[in-house]
Amino acid sequence: MTEALTAPKVTDDQIGLIRSTVAKGATDPELELFFYDCARRNVHPLDKLIHFTKRDGKYTPITSIDFMRSRAADSGEYAGNDDAIFVDGETHPIEAKVTVYRMVAGTRCPFSATARWSEYYPGDKQGFMWRKMPHTMLGKCAEALALRKGFPQQLAGLYAREEMDQAGTEPVPIVEAQTVSRDDGATVNEVTGEVLEAPPAGTVRLESFAENPTKSGKMRYLVTDHAGQTYTLWPRFKDDDGEWVSGERVGTLVQEVIQTQEPVLIEVRESKFGKDLIGVSRQSDEPSLLNNNLDASDISF
Repeated sequence: MTEALTAPKVTDDQIGLIRSTVAKGATDPELELFFYDCARRNVHPLDKLIHFTKRDGKYTPITSIDFMRSRAADSGEYAGNDDAIFVDGETHPIEAKVTVYRMVAGTRCPFSATARWSEYYPGDKQGFMWRKMPHTMLGKCAEALALRKGFPQQLAGLYAREEMDQAGTEPVPIVEAQTVSRDDGATVNEVTGEVLEAPPAGTVRLESFAENPTKSGKMRYLVTDHAGQTYTLWPRFKDDDGEWVSGERVGTLVQEVIQTQEPVLIEVRESKFGKDLIGVSRQSDEPSLLNNNLDASDISF
């Protein structure tokens, strides 16, 4: 059965917003194809459930494994899946196999797929999350393969972010706020239904956290706030005393407050790269890290 194109209509006013935010760099044909991909999956481009990215200069739609699961469930024929089965090496899994099930003519049929580390690991410079959670990342790739095999009409041409880490795509959020904008301009938490007020003066609400390697392949992270301002978070830099410190604590807190959507205080310093995020704190907490003398020469990988 063909899915009806029942996604919310994209208005003329929204097209400019989409071009400047979620589909930067899109040509007219690419934007038209992006709109079609969103429409046939019944989502709006500004829902940020399907991400516009480019691979080798060509448009490639990317989403989350959760969205792929929900599309399969919407078919009414999704019948669950088995946990990933791993073949482990000394330091990481060598391969992962996942089986999903679909009801076909009243029979629960298995669809299995295997993802191999050698094909998906993006390399040391871009593989922070892969080294931190190797089984989770490879398992998601295997599940995405199996879901596309079992539900080709719903998922053909759609890839999970983890599958494309190795492909050199533009940054896709690791964590993204689950919010939507209503017609009256209010921002609403999709999970709780709570209307989010503008953050108090001097604070921001962080919206997304994405890997954003430099052109030379050095890792950095891109953080975006509610106003669309972007900041760079480096994995490692020097503190006021000249000691090397990890940006992991800041990154962890950023991901937490994106999910809770609570306003936070941030510490930012200008560098040749733009605005570097060097400290984040809840309003009642001590800053997670503040470095008042950050300089481009203090950054290391």
